Amino acid sequence: MVLYHCFNYFYHDRDILRYLHFLPPSFIFITGFLVTNVYLARYDIGDARMHRRLFVRGAKLLLIFIGLNLLVHTLFSSNYNRRELGLDFLFDHLDSIFLTGEERAAVFEVLLPISYLLLLSALLLKGCRLFRYFLPTVAGGGIAVCLVLAFLGRLVFNFEMLSMGLLGLVVGFVSLRQIERVTGHVVVLALVYLAYVAAISRWYPTYAINIIGIGLTLLLLYGLGASLGTRSFLPRRVVVLGRYSLLAYIVQIAVLQTLFRGLRYLAFGGDNLAVGLIATSVLTVAIIELVEYLRARWSPLDRAYRALFA
Repeated sequence: MVLYHCFNYFYHDRDILRYLHFLPPSFIFITGFLVTNVYLARYDIGDARMHRRLFVRGAKLLLIFIGLNLLVHTLFSSNYNRRELGLDFLFDHLDSIFLTGEERAAVFEVLLPISYLLLLSALLLKGCRLFRYFLPTVAGGGIAVCLVLAFLGRLVFNFEMLSMGLLGLVVGFVSLRQIERVTGHVVVLALVYLAYVAAISRWYPTYAINIIGIGLTLLLLYGLGASLGTRSFLPRRVVVLGRYSLLAYIVQIAVLQTLFRGLRYLAFGGDNLAVGLIATSVLTVAIIELVEYLRARWSPLDRAYRALFA
């Protein structure tokens, strides 16, 4: 994700970004996957505590999204890509932001469909008590509608992202043991992935192709992570970052905004991309490690973090 955002900020080349196009929808896909794969392993599907937890987390994320947008639109009049900001602009585009997301008038826009997914999941999982295949039916219908809208050129951002989350909810019913059987076929996965890369080299990723890209990339990354284990230094640091994924996302954007505005006055020239990538990666990891360290030693910070992000 740092690489994706650095290319957006410092190297405006749509041809490069096609190879990272799977990233934003991957986050909401993983969110959906975790809801059914992790939550349903801890709670019975009819447990009110699970539905309440999903609703509270979705509501918190919605409030974080609103708060971040109010803050950014108050502080800045334009974005890194010269997109207009400001409170007047924000309030004039509320319908687009909260319904379609099409004009991309918000910042941290991927957080909104994730919050919608968590809120919706609290209701959809209740439906599974009435009809065993309720969730796959709703998810399949949502994806089918998005495929039609994409074919007609009418698919909008929020619907696309939400459908990827619904797909993740369904895939989450697959056990990790079954997934590990698939990731064990590394050669086959690599060959299929090369075919996918060849396809997007010729055609910019469509909605259908992006679904394939998300699945293949996440399978390969999961297989790589499983082979490395969690005992050595680097995998342990990745696990820490994973526990703070939301905070890390917010931190990296804040770091990138600061770097982007500061590097314009420094003579790095064409090396801004490399400087931005290295600096953002190092600073994001350092800040997350600091938060992890301080939370273990300062209970007020730990309570504040849990209240906001947990």
